[in-house]
Amino acid sequence: MKGSIEQKIIIGGLGLVLLVLGSTIAFSYWNWPQATPANNRANPILLVAIANSFSLLLLGWIYYRLVRANHKTEELYRTITRNFPNGTVALFDKDLRYTLVEGTGLTEVGLTNECLAGKTIWETLPSDVAVQIEPYYRAVLEGQAQVFESPHQGRIYLVHLLPLRNKQGEVYAGLSMSQNISDRKRTELALLEERNFVSAILNAANALIVVFDHEDRIVHFNRACEQITGYSFNEVKGKYVWDLFLMPEDIEPLKTIFEELQSGQFPNEHENYWVTRDGNRRTIAWYNTILLTAEGSLKYIISIGIDITERKQAEVMRRQLEREQELSKLRTRFFSLASHEFRTPLSTILASVQLLQFYGDEWPEDKKLRNLYRIESAAKRMRQMLDDILTINRAETGRLEFNPIVLDIEQFCEQLMAEMQIHATQHHQLTFASEGDCKNAYLDPQLLRYILMNLLSNAIKYSPEGGEVQLALTGTPAATTFKVSDRGIGIPPQDQPHLFEAFHRGENISSIPGSGLGLTVVKNCTDIHGGSITLTSEVGVGTSFTVTIPNLEVG
Repeated sequence: MKGSIEQKIIIGGLGLVLLVLGSTIAFSYWNWPQATPANNRANPILLVAIANSFSLLLLGWIYYRLVRANHKTEELYRTITRNFPNGTVALFDKDLRYTLVEGTGLTEVGLTNECLAGKTIWETLPSDVAVQIEPYYRAVLEGQAQVFESPHQGRIYLVHLLPLRNKQGEVYAGLSMSQNISDRKRTELALLEERNFVSAILNAANALIVVFDHEDRIVHFNRACEQITGYSFNEVKGKYVWDLFLMPEDIEPLKTIFEELQSGQFPNEHENYWVTRDGNRRTIAWYNTILLTAEGSLKYIISIGIDITERKQAEVMRRQLEREQELSKLRTRFFSLASHEFRTPLSTILASVQLLQFYGDEWPEDKKLRNLYRIESAAKRMRQMLDDILTINRAETGRLEFNPIVLDIEQFCEQLMAEMQIHATQHHQLTFASEGDCKNAYLDPQLLRYILMNLLSNAIKYSPEGGEVQLALTGTPAATTFKVSDRGIGIPPQDQPHLFEAFHRGENISSIPGSGLGLTVVKNCTDIHGGSITLTSEVGVGTSFTVTIPNLEVG
């Protein structure tokens, strides 16, 4: 650049000299009107001297302005380069010769401006580097800006090349700005390696891993997901999971889960079906959490899923097997019951009928009535067992009707206690107590009758020595509570967990008759009311059953 300016100065100076000489010759022939001959000879010389002095002054001024402008331009470039972080700025001419080189990057490679300025790229750079960058430099001198990466002495530089133009728009030089990006490259490479490492782990994992953005769209879909669904990541990228894999009934629950995650309720878990490309349904158990931005807003939702289809199927098969085993046990118990509990009353009925048939005419009336009473009791016992079996069957099959009405529950219990008094012996004392509001309870009277009759019958039956059998009724705005207590033989601790199983009877019942169905009926009828049942018992002391039924709204 400086050489170009100096050439212009020389050409301009020569032009001024010629102009002065031409003026001097012209003045020598000038005839001054008032000049003497002597003066006429002296005036041209004087004029020439004046013209030469003026020309020298003008030439000096032009040179000063041009050099000063060039100096300012160089100072501008030097100021830029000195403040260019970790980089180098260079000017180069059309011969690919550096005319100015400045920057903090020079010290990295042990160079200075003095050893580079005035040299071409082939003189300053290794031949392989020069060959690599020459096409970029040539393109810049043709007016095309360039950006490329160039290795040098174990470092990587990012190079920007820009064309420099004069006022006429002609490219007269190029500007090179290079910056050491080795650290950034190493960081990028480390991040890339880490990302590839994490991606390899995610793809190698057997778990299904899906990543969603803040708009619930899929942004990552690992290999396990591809294998189980039959869809590639490219097919599902940017789409909603509920548009691809979910059953209609699972869509709204999943959207609710995503809303909870976005509101900060994490982690959470859920299960749903995924429908694969070939139409199969897979049961997936999901664990969901989120990643936040530095500002604390949601960036990603991460869902990790385990295919539990086979496990679920195994659980269903196991439950079916357990159910079959339970049914087998129930059948065994039922046949045992039928062979014992039905045989006994049938034998009683048969014997009583035969006695009446052969001796009825000879017996007095009271003896006939006693035998008829045995027949009636045995028939009622069989009917009760059949009713219990039917009730349990209806409850298990969902066909047990529930028809609640508004009851005066206190009056209901008093009437029931009067009926039960007939079944008690003279050694039993049946008592009833009520507390609170017991007038308007919304209950099913038939199911309530099953509950209380079975509890009271057991209390009487398993108190062979007699004693008090109490029904305590408590009414509150929230619930109605029934407590049946006795002072009988009690229930062994090992039997208590199995009391509500059909046909189960305690180890200490001895020869006390029973079917083992009554408490099963009580539990089913309580469950239908939405209630609960608890017990406390001690062998040889007595037993208390407490049934709590929440007050239902009148429908």
